[in-house]
Amino acid sequence: MLQRIWSLFSQESPPIDMHAIPCTALDFWARELFVTNGIIVDCRLDAARFKESISTLVETKFQRAGARFAMRNGTCEFQIPRTFSEEVKPLVFTTDNYAETYATPSGGRPAIPVYFRSKTCPVNMKSCLASRLPILHVHVTTFDDITFIGITVSHGLFDGLGTATFLSAWTRLINGEDIDNIPGMPLDCAPFEAFAGKPSAAPPRGWFELGVFQTLNFGARMLWKMWRDPKEEMMLICVPKEFVEDQKASVMAELQAQNSAEWVGSSDVLLAWFCKTMHHHRDAADPTPIIIHTAVDMRPLHIWEGGKPLSHPYVHNAMSTITLPPIPASTLANSSVADLAVQIRRAIKAYTADLESIKTDAAFRCANPTKLLIPCTPDGEAVIHSNWRSAKFGQLNFAGAAVDAGAKATVRSMLAYFPSSIPLRGSSVVLSEDDEMLWMNYIASSQEWERIKQSGAVQFI
Repeated sequence: MLQRIWSLFSQESPPIDMHAIPCTALDFWARELFVTNGIIVDCRLDAARFKESISTLVETKFQRAGARFAMRNGTCEFQIPRTFSEEVKPLVFTTDNYAETYATPSGGRPAIPVYFRSKTCPVNMKSCLASRLPILHVHVTTFDDITFIGITVSHGLFDGLGTATFLSAWTRLINGEDIDNIPGMPLDCAPFEAFAGKPSAAPPRGWFELGVFQTLNFGARMLWKMWRDPKEEMMLICVPKEFVEDQKASVMAELQAQNSAEWVGSSDVLLAWFCKTMHHHRDAADPTPIIIHTAVDMRPLHIWEGGKPLSHPYVHNAMSTITLPPIPASTLANSSVADLAVQIRRAIKAYTADLESIKTDAAFRCANPTKLLIPCTPDGEAVIHSNWRSAKFGQLNFAGAAVDAGAKATVRSMLAYFPSSIPLRGSSVVLSEDDEMLWMNYIASSQEWERIKQSGAVQFI
C-alpha cells in the first residue's frame, strides 16, 4: 500500500540493464499461483545437455521466459535482462544425480515431488521478488534407469499450454534441430493491447463482482469452511480410455435415438462423468449451485489483431473459461452423463461462436487487473477444470539428451503440483494420456475425499 501511495509522487525508472514489460491483467491475476510440472522419462538423460540447450533457447528464442518479477510504480511487471550471462542467468537450473537405479534403491525413496523441485524453487511471488532470481526454475534428477524433470514457474509467466509450447521448442533443440527453424516468442509482443481501450461494464461470463456485504458474506463462508476442514489434498485419477469411449458411444446412441444432430467429444464425456462422480455423495436435497468452468485457450481463436488467431508462440497466460449455468449439487449428482456432456458441448459451441463476447470478456480483464472476481455465486461453489490433452506432454521426445545412444526416452508420466498456499479445492486438470489411460488430478478437502470414498463412486488404491 505504501509503495502504491509513494508511486503517486515519484516515478521510478526501470533498471538500464533490463527490458521492462508490464504484466497483462491475466498475468497479474495468476501471478501468485506457482506450478511444478513434473515429467518422468524412462532412461538416464544428460543434465549438462539439458542446461546448455534450455539456456540457449531462453537467450535466443524465448527471452521473456528469463523474466524476473518486479513491482515498479505500484504495478507488476516482467523485467528481462538485456544480456544473459553466468552472473545474470536465463533461468535457475539445478540437478541431483544418483549413481544407481531408481527401481533398486539403496534405501527408502521419498515422495516423488522431491525429485522435481530443489530447495531454491519459488512458492509465491514474494519469494521471487526477494531473491531477484528468474521466475523459471528447472530441476533435473537423474537415475540410471529414469529421469525426473521439474519445471516450476508462476502461472503468470507460463500457463499450461504456454509450458507445452516452450517444452516442444526445447525438445526440438535437444534433438538437433537448427534453432533458426524453431519459432520463438517476440520480446516486444503485446497481443492483449488489441483489447485495451474497450472496457466492458460487465464481468466475464461466469464470474461475479460482489458488493461489499456480499464479499464479506462470501469471505466468511470460505473461512468457515476452511476452519472446519482445513486440509487440501490432491489425488491422481486414472481413467481408462476404453471406459470413456464406451461412455461416449452410449451418449451418441442416445442422441441418435432422439433423432438429434448434436454430438459430443470424449473430453466432454470425461468432464461430465468426472463432475457427476465427484458430487455423487452430495445430499439429495442439497441446493448449492455449482458452476462448472472449463478452461479454453484463446490463442487459436479469431480475436486477435486482424481478426486472426495469434500468429506467434506466446507462453504467458492466455486462458479464459467456458461456464455452464449453475446446477444444484443434488441435480449434478443425479444427472446422466449424457445430459451433462450435451450441456458442456452446447456451452463450448455457444462460447466459440460469439467472438465479440470473448473480446468483451478480455477487455474487462485488461481494464480491471486488480478487481476481485469470484467464479460462483456468493452461496455457491465452482469446479475449475483444465484439459491439457492438446498439449501432448506424453509425446515429448527427449531422446537427443539420452546418455545411452538409441534410447527411446519415452515420457512415462506427466504430473503437476501446486506449492503455493492458495486454496485450490474444486480444481482439476487432465494432465496427459497414453495409449490406454487418461491421467488427471483433482484437489478437494480431506473430509470431502473421505465422503467421495464412502460413496463408492470411485476405487481408491
